[in-house]
Amino acid sequence: MRLFARFLLLFFLGSLPLLIWGQRAQWDFKGETLKEVLVELEQSYGLRFAYGQGRLTLAKAIFHRANNLPLDTALVDLLGKNNLAYQKMGQLWALKDSTPKEQWSLAAPLLAPKQQPLAPQSPLAYSRPLPPEVRLSSVVLPPLYSEGLLISLDAQPQAQGILVDWGALWKEALERQFLEELSIFQLSFFGTPEEEAVKAQVLALDIGWGRRRQLLGLQLSLGASRVDESAMGFQFALLANQVKGELMGLQLAGLYNQTARLYGSQLSLGLNRVDSSLSGSQFSLLGNLALGQGYAANSLQLAGLFNYSRSNAHVQLGGYYNRAPKLQGCQLSLGLNDTDSLQGLQLGSINYTGHLKGCQLGLLNICDTAAAGLGIGLLNIYKKGGYNRISLGSSAALHAQQSLQIGHPRFYTIYEMGQRLDQPIWLLGFGLGCRLPMEKDYYLHPELLAYSLQEGPDWTNGRGHLFQLRALFAHPLGAGLELLTGPELNFIHQNVEASQALGQQLLWERSRGDWEQRLFWGWQLAVRYKLW
Repeated sequence: MRLFARFLLLFFLGSLPLLIWGQRAQWDFKGETLKEVLVELEQSYGLRFAYGQGRLTLAKAIFHRANNLPLDTALVDLLGKNNLAYQKMGQLWALKDSTPKEQWSLAAPLLAPKQQPLAPQSPLAYSRPLPPEVRLSSVVLPPLYSEGLLISLDAQPQAQGILVDWGALWKEALERQFLEELSIFQLSFFGTPEEEAVKAQVLALDIGWGRRRQLLGLQLSLGASRVDESAMGFQFALLANQVKGELMGLQLAGLYNQTARLYGSQLSLGLNRVDSSLSGSQFSLLGNLALGQGYAANSLQLAGLFNYSRSNAHVQLGGYYNRAPKLQGCQLSLGLNDTDSLQGLQLGSINYTGHLKGCQLGLLNICDTAAAGLGIGLLNIYKKGGYNRISLGSSAALHAQQSLQIGHPRFYTIYEMGQRLDQPIWLLGFGLGCRLPMEKDYYLHPELLAYSLQEGPDWTNGRGHLFQLRALFAHPLGAGLELLTGPELNFIHQNVEASQALGQQLLWERSRGDWEQRLFWGWQLAVRYKLW
């Protein structure tokens, strides 16, 4: 037992340098092929190698010896003596022949790859499974490998709107292969050759029109441009741009822009169209279309004529028409704003929403259900939860009054007509009011109205103006009826000929030539009936 304990102690002391200094290299290659050497190093030392086909001669004979050297030191010496350039990232080594001085690029499948297998094209054995295929919701910025220099961006994944994972995916892509179908620059005249159209493009200039499989950079066209899969970058065309997949960037065209999914901006003088989800902005002189039923966040649509979205929107600014199922922001137009659910602001001549949690400002506001919002306009119509009444009443100033109150209990508009029975005097008025709950079944109605005073059977002889402030107390009578009564304060600016007709309980008066001003009070009694 004592002998065994001494053996364990000696073994631990002998292994201590290895634990401190890391792995040690021990090999002697005498003409083995590069492929055989890389396979042995991967299996023996847990290293990982990546290279592009055509960039490395796997049949090259390797001669090198390492006798108990640090692994990294021995490997650097092996690569340097056999004319191999490298870039080290942890246990991963990117290799290429250092003799040809040409640029070449490494990339993960760009944005929206085809359903290509993720297994490496290298015949080297891999000790762990490859990651799952990159989905469209992930955007990868590939590192660029040029003259032995690996340039990369590393960031934490973000899951708000667009998932960008530049930290892990480029490493896995490096383990798979180098991208052979990446073209740095291309110039085309009225069409793109088929062998070039299948490549991913960094910089493209089209005289006429051009087509690319994928875009990672900039595409300029004097006519029209098209990307068959996805794009991350910028498209500029005098006529039209089209991306059939996902766009993360900017489209600028004279007439038309189209993409399936947008994470960026579209600008055109004609029409912008997104077939699926939108997270960005659209600007056009004519109109913007977002036809997808899916995700839409932080979206802005600005158009000279109209904006139309089948998914939720945040801001829509259109000349005459805006439409979105759910709005959590603002709709602004000179014509019609239309949304099924509003949590923000509608500002236009005519506003419509199904479920209101915000504010409507316009000449005509229509709402199906007012949950926690308000419409402010000349006419506010609520199908549910509104205050919609017709009224018959009488007061000291007017012997007969007929009025319509329509809107919300918190804010309604009043359209009223009044007559004097002893003289041919008519008053046409418009006012504002609200309904305030008091004790059980009692309400207070503060109301402010402005009347135009007309005289004569044809209502053509203007006699002045009447302004009225009243506080009416209401009590329901049942069957949709309610009784209202309360004081009123009147200020009239009228012709002297009509001065005796109105204002018997004077508080103040003043005369100026043929016109007279009076302040008087009175009492009003009315009955109102609920319309719906």
